[in-house]
This record gives sequence, C-alpha cells and structure tokens, in this order.
Amino acid sequence: MEKNEVGREIRNYFIEAEKQLQKIAPNVYRNNLEATQKRLASIDYNHALKQSLQSHLIRQGKQPQPKHFINESKLIDGLTVGVSIKEWKERNNIKGNPRDYFTLEQLEIVKELEKTDSTLLELDIPYQERKKQLIALAARLHRFDV
Repeated sequence: MEKNEVGREIRNYFIEAEKQLQKIAPNVYRNNLEATQKRLASIDYNHALKQSLQSHLIRQGKQPQPKHFINESKLIDGLTVGVSIKEWKERNNIKGNPRDYFTLEQLEIVKELEKTDSTLLELDIPYQERKKQLIALAARLHRFDV
C-alpha cells in the first residue's frame, strides 16, 4: 500500500483515525475490533472447511463442483439463523453475503459449525449424518448462546 507518498498518507490517515476512535469511543472501537476478529476467524474456518470438503469429495471419487460448496455454506448459515438462509435474507432484506450481517454470536456459531463439519468431513461421514450432527450442535449452541 505504501508504494508512493499518496499511499503513505492514506495509511497514516487511517492509523490516526483509528487512534482517535479508540480515544474518543473506546467501546465502539472494541466492538468493531471484536467484530472484525470474529469475522476473520469465521473466514479462516471457512477456508479449512472448503479444503476438507474438497478432499472428502475426491476420496469419494467425486469431482468437486461449486454446488457442493454452496450447499455446505447454506446448511451452516441456515443452522446459524434457525431458518433457511434464503428465507432469512428475504425477511431481513439482505443482498450479498449474509455473514456480513451476522451478529458476533452468530459468527461464533458459524465458526463452531464449520470446525465440526470440517472434522466430520475428514472422517468421511456421509452428508445426512453430518447434517444430523450439525443440527444437534446448532441447537446446543443456540441454547447456550455461545
């Protein structure tokens, strides 16, 4: 980003703005930082899940296709919000990636579901059994408000 003077100025501007936010509104700063950290953690687990799913499909003799990854994502997102993700997006008038609108608690649930799903995939557990286990875990996570 700092390839030239303009890039350095822009970077310095944002660093200073972040310092001011931390000073003026520490709670907002902490909440933004926590939200960013939770979102990044869910992204990390999403990458691991994609790798596990791809390996699982290859071991099953299947060619990984976009629909496999989309279905897994819809399953986890739906379990996170308690209804199909399509229905949730319509109810909340959301376009684009629903995870950008999830609460911190929902992002924590996503992380736990993805972590578990990844492990189940590594064990070559079939889809219906994985789904059953993830439903049970989601119910437990919602009950305890992770």
